[in-house]
Amino acid sequence: MVSRRQFSFGSQIICSLLFFFFWQIPHFWLFLLRYGDEYKVAGLPSVKEIFGEESFLRIVFHRIVATAVFCLLIPIYGLVHSPLIKVALLGSSSWLVWQGIRLVRGNNPDKSVVFTKVNHFMFVVLFLLSFDGLHLHLAGM
Repeated sequence: MVSRRQFSFGSQIICSLLFFFFWQIPHFWLFLLRYGDEYKVAGLPSVKEIFGEESFLRIVFHRIVATAVFCLLIPIYGLVHSPLIKVALLGSSSWLVWQGIRLVRGNNPDKSVVFTKVNHFMFVVLFLLSFDGLHLHLAGM
């Protein structure tokens, strides 16, 4: 008999926290990309100026990929149970990485629009997690 690997409640919380942590990095750095000129006018230093735009975009891309990876760990750690939700998380993570690739390659003329897309990704993930929780709750009634 094959047993399913069980993770402790603590590891599920850590997985969730790491997902939110890694999402915040591209979120705020893309926010900086969108409003960086306002920081410059205010005389505040920015990461974009320190690294240069090309290096800055590569760093943001790596954080986008890390966010997608931690999103894929959510079902592995047992935070979702529906197969459809798992497939939707895989699809949304793939979409996010694709947006990051477009950002780095320069296929997106308005780079700041990726900021909005990263937020849309988070909205979709939170909706899917909520829907999975609601589905479990209703199925248990």
